[in-house]
Amino acid sequence: MNRVCTLNTRQAFIRLPARVDQVARAREFVLSALGADHPSAGPIQLIVDELVTNSILHSRSGRRPDGKVSITLTSHSQLIRVEVTDDGGASLPRLREADFCAEGGRGLHLVDALATTWNCARGPYGTTTTWAEVAD
Repeated sequence: MNRVCTLNTRQAFIRLPARVDQVARAREFVLSALGADHPSAGPIQLIVDELVTNSILHSRSGRRPDGKVSITLTSHSQLIRVEVTDDGGASLPRLREADFCAEGGRGLHLVDALATTWNCARGPYGTTTTWAEVAD
């Protein structure tokens, strides 16, 4: 079940199928939670787009027909925190040297440029949560 909670409760959450066609829904979720007039809506949409795409392409979530990706937005201390959780992969997300001739490989560089800070962690059941914080 996909439920969107508004961020005026200080937290919003959605769980989506880990399919490329759901990335647009992830961006819509950000607009629904923050509102189109929120000053950080655009950067947060781009961060969510990149993190969800990485989850689909590089985790077990994207390789399973029933795979899911969860997105949580939390407002605290003048920051919006984005968390994207997937079923984990062979390694944790990391910045790598950008190959400017390649089609991909620059997503985390965008996240790094837009976010105040970001990181990732492996959960107790092998899940991976990648998070980023943006000034509210």
